[in-house]
Formats: sequence, structure tokens, C-alpha cells
Amino acid sequence: MRLSPVLLAALFGSAAAHGDHGGQHIPKLVGGRRFMEHMRKRQGAMPQENNKKPVGEDTFPVARPKVGSVLYGGAGIYECVKNGDIALTFDDGPYIYTEALLDKLKSYGAKATFFITGNNLGKGQINDPSTIYPAILRRMHAEGHQIASHTWSHQNASQLTNTQFTNQMVWNEIAINSVLGFFPTYMRPPYSICERNCQNILATLGYHAIYFDLDTAGYLNDSPRQIQTSKNIWDQAMRTSDPDRDSFLQIEHDIHDQVVHNLTDYILTSLFSNGFQAVTVAGSVVRINPNNCFPNVSNHAFNNPVPYNKHPRNRGAHDLHSNDRTVSNDGPATYHFKQPRNPKHHLRPPNGDPWPKHRRHLRKRDHLRWHPIRELLLCIWLLRNGFRLLLAE
Repeated sequence: MRLSPVLLAALFGSAAAHGDHGGQHIPKLVGGRRFMEHMRKRQGAMPQENNKKPVGEDTFPVARPKVGSVLYGGAGIYECVKNGDIALTFDDGPYIYTEALLDKLKSYGAKATFFITGNNLGKGQINDPSTIYPAILRRMHAEGHQIASHTWSHQNASQLTNTQFTNQMVWNEIAINSVLGFFPTYMRPPYSICERNCQNILATLGYHAIYFDLDTAGYLNDSPRQIQTSKNIWDQAMRTSDPDRDSFLQIEHDIHDQVVHNLTDYILTSLFSNGFQAVTVAGSVVRINPNNCFPNVSNHAFNNPVPYNKHPRNRGAHDLHSNDRTVSNDGPATYHFKQPRNPKHHLRPPNGDPWPKHRRHLRKRDHLRWHPIRELLLCIWLLRNGFRLLLAE
């Protein structure tokens, strides 16, 4: 993503928000100048009822082998890698506005990622059948959106013990699994704060930590007049961007009326008119730095759900073939597919998708790769025929 000097002047560094990042490059954010100030104001005492474990099968004992190439835990992922993609993400729901948001996404043919919080804002537990939320989760899943975790009750991980933060993750798994039959492997830390202990726990539990690089601050502008500020931030990003060279991982919150009923239409109309496409986080495939790119994940993977007890996270590691490239794309949550085992094909996107620009050099050099069997056969031929040719001369 290339940014103009005007945009750069409005950015803030997010390293402080995410704690220890081990020297990893942390991109700056478009918008979000008051993000951390707002996040600190939102923190406070959590109602006691939000800290009750939900009813459902305990997911903590589930085997969690790490598959694919996407970073687990660590400093997290901030950018989409495929040019022309904008990964729309919505935090803190489901909420009373989420069904209207799903209607809008459907009308535009857009996909999004929902970072689900299990019990916040006094809405009750998301797997409570007396609420609207189980039906909303099922609709997200049925319409091809990605379901990810935003913890159980949206608490600051840096203020929790290891056991408390583990409960925040596992309890959300229990609730989501009791509704959908699976739980996600992607998550976003509340307040975008995840220090070393948090990072280690996420890695152990098999989670990819997702952040963002475009923030319109819609959560600060929840009135018909103020929301124009968020539209201006969006317009500034679009004016200096080109789908042939840029992509965005964007953050919104579906708990705000103006974000859902005003800003979303504006963003989707602008997004498509500027030549971008709206995708899920996993569907866009993400990277942590320019030297660590991943092959494209085809959209067909979002339409082939794997039962809870068949997914790689829920099986022993011995069930996974060592040459399988299993990609958990969580769209919705924990789907996967296996690419061909032929080593020549491990560089190719599945289902004959076009070669991503950043991988084309590998196709061109494929014939130059060393093939041991070919070299061995050549040596045998030379040994058998070389002396014969010399004697004939």
C-alpha cells in the first residue's frame, strides 16, 4: 500500500498498541489517529455476568496442529497481500444492527469478516437460543462471510492472567461451536493490544492474530453529521490508491448505527467504483512483510464446510500428510483444502487460478530447479554410453 505525504501526516504508529513485536515491521494506519485514546476510554469494569462460562462442549482439549504458512500468534498480521482486495472487517458483534449489515453486504455481493464477541454490551451470550444471535451467526456462515473471534467479553489481554485470557478465547470457541459446529482460527485482540503472553497463548491455541491498516474511526462518529469525518478518511485513502498496486485490511464496528446504515453503503459504492473487491481476511491471504508472501486461496474453499470432528485442528497431527498444504481460511471459520502432492505443483494456486504477480517468477524458473532423479538418470546414461561414443571415434 502506497500512501501520500498528506496521508502519512495523519497516521499513527501502532507498535505501542501491540506490545512486543520482535522487530517485525508494523505498518502505519490510515485514519485511526484517536484510536488508542478511544480504546482506553472504552475499558472499564466488566459486568460479572459477562464472565460466566457458556453452555456447550469444552473445546480446550481439542488437538491444535499448526497447518499452512500463515503466522500463528506473534506480532500479528496487518495487511492484505493481493492487490485490489479490501478485506472489510467488523468487530464487537453480533448486535442489533448486524442483520441490516448482512442485508447490505448481500445486496452488493460483498464478503466480510466478523470478529465475534461472545458476551458484551449487555446482549447476553451469543449461543443463547432465546436471543437473535444464533440465527445471525448461522446466516453469516450460510452467506459465505468469515467468522473470527474477538474473545468472549472484550477484555484487555494485558490486564488478564494467562488463565483468564485463555478462558476468553476458549469460552468464545465453546459458544461459536455450539451454534455452528466449528470454531475459528482467526482472531483480533480487543483494543488491538496483545503483548508477549497474549501472543504466546494465541500461538498455543492455534490462532492467527489480525489487525488492520485502514481505520475510518466510525466508532467515534456515530451521528449523521459526524460520520462525514469517516467518509473523508475513506475518500482520502481511495484518492491515493490504485487496485493494481494497493490493498487494505479495514476495520469497522457493527455495533454503531451510522456505521451500518450510512457509512457501509458509502464504502461499498466507493470500493467497487474504484476497482477494488470486497473479500474476507482469509480470502485475501495476508502477509507480515514484503518477503513473506503466500499463494492465493481460491474462493471455493469457503463453500465446503468440514465437520467439527474432521477439521485438522480437531484431529491428531498424525492424520495430516506431511506433503499436504492445508490452509485454514475460516470462511466461515475452519474450512480447509489440500493442494496436490506433486512437488512441482506446490507453487501453484489451487483450481487453476491465475498466477499472482509476486509468484510468476517461480513459474518461469521452475524448469531450472534441480531434480535429483533426472540428474541420476543422466549420469547413468553417460556412464553407459560415454565410453561407447569415445571408442567409436
